[in-house]
Amino acid sequence: MILVGLSTQNSHRTRALYDSAYAVDTARNFGVLASKAATLYAANPTYSGVLPQGALGLPTWYTPLPGLTAFANGGHLLVYQPQASAAIGGRVLKQLAATGQIVGMCLNGTIYSPANVALMAAPVGVPNYAVVQIVL
Repeated sequence: MILVGLSTQNSHRTRALYDSAYAVDTARNFGVLASKAATLYAANPTYSGVLPQGALGLPTWYTPLPGLTAFANGGHLLVYQPQASAAIGGRVLKQLAATGQIVGMCLNGTIYSPANVALMAAPVGVPNYAVVQIVL
């Protein structure tokens, strides 16, 4: 019985470490993509839609996480990534918020801050539970 308890405890610790590392890695990915997207958008302020990653001048060492997208719409530049659940998105959101970025989670077409304040309407195509960084 003690071995089962220790095994479960170790499993929870392993999962917490994995989730923490995933959140940190995701925050770094957001930062690189947001920086390059802001540069491209500043040169093309009337652009609307998904910014093609091939046009962003991303460093050769950079590998974006699946689903990480830069999107320009109505004078706003967003970087978002769909998450499997609100719980996973919450961990990523917490890590991004710690960097001082304006971030939120998309729920039913609205982007909410970590304090549950509506920040803005989400552009069409941003799915529920997507973590969103508002770059501009």
